[in-house]
Formats: sequence, structure tokens, C-alpha cells
Amino acid sequence: MKKIFNLIFLLLFLNFFPAFGDEITPGAKFIYLKGAVRVLKAGTNKWIEANENLDLKAQDQIQAEADSQAIILLWDKSSLNLGENTKITLINFNQPEKNIATKFKLFFGKVWADLEKFLDTNSSFEVETPHALAAVRGTSFEMEADD
Repeated sequence: MKKIFNLIFLLLFLNFFPAFGDEITPGAKFIYLKGAVRVLKAGTNKWIEANENLDLKAQDQIQAEADSQAIILLWDKSSLNLGENTKITLINFNQPEKNIATKFKLFFGKVWADLEKFLDTNSSFEVETPHALAAVRGTSFEMEADD
């Protein structure tokens, strides 16, 4: 009986966790969409309609049009809420072991961020606008930029 329990536990463990040595690829997903939200995937030149199954990666651009909103859940459980008439580029995702911060560029519009408290001292979150650069750790904040 104990062998069966151990085998079941091992199978469940292997199904829920990546294989040893596999890296989890940082990314993000939409968890809420309202109105017209479009995405320009990195390396492409065609905007597509956002949907909750779309994986977001570094260098993807997102634009929420008038009367639109999007909430993005980042891989570290932080979230970004894009207001209407907002355009951002997801530059990097937090990878403290590589000394890489989560960073996005806000071209115009309004973003509310709810950040997970980073346990690693190398972790940070940066927002770049046409006129400023802000770096924060584990907090909630709002930022607005004009085009």
C-alpha cells in the first residue's frame, strides 16, 4: 500500500512541477478584457485582438482603445490594469537570478500596478514613460503618461 501511495505522489508531483532543470519562461496573460484591446506580438507587424488565451512575452505591445480596459497577470503574480486609451510595451519580466527587472514602457494612458512583494533583493519593477523612469519594489501604484 505504501508503494502505491508513493507512486501516486510521484506521478502527481511530476505533473504539477516542471522537470528538474527546466526553466519557467516568464510571461503574462490577460485575466480581464473589456472593449477593444489589441496586441502587437514581438517580431510581427500586425495588431491582433487580445484574448484571455493569448500568451504575452517580452517586447509585446498592448493597446486599450477608448472605453476599454485590460488586466494582465504577470508570471510572478503581479498585475497591471490598463485604462482606456493606453499603450504599453512589456520590455522584460523579473528574473532575479539573471539580475533582470520587470520593466514596461508606458507610451500614453494610465496603468495601475499591484506588485507582489519581492523576496529577492535583486528584484525590481520599472516603468518608463516618455518623460520619466520609476523603479519600485512590492507595492501598488498608478502611473499616467501623455503622448
